[in-house]
Parts: sequence; structure tokens; C-alpha cells
Amino acid sequence: MKRKSIICIIAITIFVLLSIPQYAAETNETITSTINLINVTKNESGPGYYWANRTDTLTLTNLNIDTKDDYGFKIPKDATVILEGTNTITAGKYALLCSGNTTFKGSGSLALKGGEIGLYSNLNDERARIMILDGTYNIEGGEYGIRSKFIPFVISGGIHIISGGINSINARSVKLGHSIITAKGGILSERDLTLNALDLVVNSDNQALIYGTVSGSLSISEMDIKTGSVSENLADAENYNGEAAFSSISTYKKVATSVIFGQNYPAALDWILLVLMVLITSSAIGIPVYLRYKKTEMKKKKIDEYK
Repeated sequence: MKRKSIICIIAITIFVLLSIPQYAAETNETITSTINLINVTKNESGPGYYWANRTDTLTLTNLNIDTKDDYGFKIPKDATVILEGTNTITAGKYALLCSGNTTFKGSGSLALKGGEIGLYSNLNDERARIMILDGTYNIEGGEYGIRSKFIPFVISGGIHIISGGINSINARSVKLGHSIITAKGGILSERDLTLNALDLVVNSDNQALIYGTVSGSLSISEMDIKTGSVSENLADAENYNGEAAFSSISTYKKVATSVIFGQNYPAALDWILLVLMVLITSSAIGIPVYLRYKKTEMKKKKIDEYK
């Protein structure tokens, strides 16, 4: 019996050791040509990616694309991209093409490197948007890190390094908040440029922040800012006035939100509910006990009177 147990343990150990390298090889295999899911109509998968057609969800898990093709990965419209592990896409011109509404989220990382553009959208529809909710990103392009000429671009979380020879970000409108961003190359928004609660560093040969080239304004809130001609010589500033270097620290103070009622309600509501539940529970137990006690006392009193 003991001998059989030892043999089983050895067999299981060998199986596990053999399985680990095989799994790693599958998830890290380098893809050397464009992955095109623009017209996908069913579930699709390959080394490091899985497209769930019913939910329009693309999960990237240790994806590695390195191609000389113009495009690295083409994503269909209305996609949600979930990042797991370490993902890298390198392509001749455009590392990642978003063909419509796209949302990025997840605990993983994504590195994009394009000969011209790292993250690119060519859709002409202002109702759509590209949004990054969380994750870690390193986006690089020979001309633009991120280029979204016709639709808004939004970052609302995560850690980002974005660089481009012309602009780090170039979009119809740009809204950045609650994240950490290092930008090599100016941020250009053809319309409104909104910065809120950011740890942001921008270094540019010209203007760090360019906005309203078509129409629009600059909004900076919940941030202490510094500006200057170069990053090594920054000074505290009340407003941005076209300097080549810009940095900020978020002054946002996060307020605890309700676990029960959701993020739109303060955490105090949870405590109020807890106190009410304690009072109700105490009443439900205490009142019957008290009434029983009073009834017992009355019976004793009647017995004493009868005696």
C-alpha cells in the first residue's frame, strides 16, 4: 500500500512538472501576423487571446504579437478588452486598431509599439469612445502613442507611459482622471481637454497641453500643478499657459462609498443600516422577553393576593 502511494505521488509530480512548461509555451507563443477580428461572428481564440462573441469580450492573457505587418491586432466595435498577465503587441504601423466603442480593463498589462501609432482608431463617430478603466500600459508610436481623430478618448484609472514623436495623445476630445500618466510628447485634444485628480507628467518639445484646435477649453481640477520650459525647471503654477513641461499631483480625497447601496452613496449609510438592524433585532428579542417577564410578575402577584 505504501509503495503504491509513493508511485502515485511521483506520477502526479512528474505530470505537474511537465504541464507547467507546456502551459507557459502556449500562452507566450509569438504571433507573427495580424490578428483581425473586425468581422468576427463567433467565438475565436489563439495563443494569448479569446473572443467571446455573445458578450463582445476579448480576454488577453500573456499575448505576444510581433509582426512587420501594418497592423498587430484589429478589434471589433463595442468590445470590452480584459487584461490578464503581460501582453505585448508590436507592428509595422499600428499596434492595436479599435474599430468602435472599446473599453479596456483588468489587472494585467499591455505594451503597444507601432511604427506610426500604438493605439489607433479610425472610426468617424463622435457617439463612440475609447475608454481605459484600469491596468498598466506602455504605449509607443513613431508619430502618436494614441491617435483617435474622430472619437473621444478617456482614461479613468491605471498606470500609463505614453509616447509619440508628434503627440503622446491626439484625439477629438481627451478626458484623463484618477490615474498615473507619464507622457513623452504633448497631449492634443481638438476640443475639450479635461484633467481631473491626476498624477501627470508631460514633456514636449513644444506645448505640453494643446486643446481647442477646433473648439473647446482646458479644465484642470483637484490637482496641484507645476509648469516650465523643461522638466528639470518646474515651478508651482495656478494655471497652464502653454509651457513645454507640465506635472501635477492629485489632491483628490477619496470618500468611502457604500458596499450595500453602491458608489453613489456614502459608507455612513451602511453603518446606519447596521445600527437599525441591531435595534430591530434587539426589539424583536427584547420586547417578547419583557412582556413574558411582566406576565410572570402579574401571575405571581395574583397568587400572592389569593394567599
